[in-house]
Amino acid sequence: MVEQLGGLRVADLARFEALRADLKKQTACRVTLLDRLIGNGSCDQADGGGRVNGSSTANRLVVIARTALNGWENLFLSTQDHQAFADLTVTGHRETCAVDSDYFRYWLTEQYAEQTGDTPGGEALNAAINRILAKARFGGQRRPVFIRCGVAEDRQYLDLCDEMWQCVEISKDGWRVISSANSPVRFRRYLAMDVLPTPARGGDIEALRPYVNVSSDEDFVLLVAWLLAALRSSGPYPVLVLSGEPGSAKSTVAKILRALADPSYVPTRVFPNTDEDIFLDASHNHLLVFDNLSSLSHAASDLLCQLATGGGFGRRQLYSNQEEFLLHASRPVLLNGIENVAVRSDLARPRRLSDPGASRGGNPPTRIEIVGQFRGRAATHPWRAARRLGRGTESSAGHPATGNTAHGRFRVLGRRVRNGLLAGKHIPGRLFR
Repeated sequence: MVEQLGGLRVADLARFEALRADLKKQTACRVTLLDRLIGNGSCDQADGGGRVNGSSTANRLVVIARTALNGWENLFLSTQDHQAFADLTVTGHRETCAVDSDYFRYWLTEQYAEQTGDTPGGEALNAAINRILAKARFGGQRRPVFIRCGVAEDRQYLDLCDEMWQCVEISKDGWRVISSANSPVRFRRYLAMDVLPTPARGGDIEALRPYVNVSSDEDFVLLVAWLLAALRSSGPYPVLVLSGEPGSAKSTVAKILRALADPSYVPTRVFPNTDEDIFLDASHNHLLVFDNLSSLSHAASDLLCQLATGGGFGRRQLYSNQEEFLLHASRPVLLNGIENVAVRSDLARPRRLSDPGASRGGNPPTRIEIVGQFRGRAATHPWRAARRLGRGTESSAGHPATGNTAHGRFRVLGRRVRNGLLAGKHIPGRLFR
C-alpha cells in the first residue's frame, strides 16, 4: 500500500493530495507518519521521485494553492501595476491580497498545516510562492485592483474595510451594501486602513454642517462637492486647502473629512521629504491629508498637482539589473495650514475657516466632544449625497463643456451639490467657474 501511494504521488501529485486529504478526514490515519513511511520524513532523505523533502513540500504547497484558488481561476495580475493577486475564501467570504504579501504567506502556511498537520519550511514556502507568481505572470487573468474606491461599468464601489469585506455599490438609482462575493471589483487593504461605519438611510448632508467650521454656504458647498469628488475611484481630483488662525479647528475638520471618505488609524501625516515617500503614501491610501503645513515649495506644489491629476515615480530597482521600481497614483489631497499654502494657481483655492468661538458663541466644544458627537452620526452623513456621485459618473466625464479635467469634473459635481442638496439657498454660480 505504501509503495502504491508513493507511486501515485510521483505519477499524479494532485490525485495523491486529494486522497491524502480524504484519508485524514475519514480515517484515523496519521498523515505525518504516512509521509514518513512513503519517504518524505527527512530533509536528507530523497523520495521515490528523486526529490528531497524541501522540493516535495514546495510542490505540495503549489497543489494546495491551486486547489484553493479554484484551479488558478482566482489568481490574476493587477492591470494597474502588474502585481499578482489572489482571491481567497476566508470564513465564508472573499478576500483579495497580493501573492507576495505576508498575509498570503500566512494563509498558505495555514492551508498546509490544516491538510498535513505540519509546518512548511521557509525555503519550500518561498519556492512555492515563486511558482505561483510565475503562474500569475504567464497564465493568469488581468483585472483592476482598487484601494477604498473602485468602479465597474457605470457604478462606483466603496470598500467598508469591515471583517466581512462588504462594500457599498453606488449608482444613479441609489446605493446598497453588498458582499464581496457579489462585488465585481477587487479591493486591496493595508494596515492603516480603518472601518467605515455601515451606512444607514434617512440621513441629510446638512447634518455635517455643525461639525465643520466653515463661515458661509459657499464654503460648505465647496466642502461637500470636494468630499463627493474624493469618493471617486479615479482622478483628476481637486485639492482642498483648509487655512485659518490657530484654534479654528482645521485639524478637526481634516480628520472628520478623512473619516467620511477614507478612515485611517493615521488620519493626518506630515508632508514627506522625498518624491518616493509621497508616492509610497499614495500607494497605501486613497486620500492624503497633510497637517500643519507652513509653506509649500514650487517642487512640492508640482508634486501635489501630479498626485491630483495622476503621476508616478520611478527608480532603478537593483543595481544588478535594469528593472525599474515604479509607483503611480492619482489621489484626492487635503492640505491644512495657518497660512495660505496654495501659492500655485493650479492648486484649488483655499477656504479660510472662521474662529470657532465667534461662530458658535459662548464656550466652543472641545475636539473630543466634536469628534464624539460626529462618530455617533457618521453612518448617515454622506449617503444621501452619494446618489449625486452615481449620477455624476455618467455625466461629468467627457462633458462637452468641461472635458475630463479636474476643474471641469468638479464644476459638474459642484453644481449638482448646489442645485440639489442645498436647494433654496442663494449660491452664486461663479463659485465653480
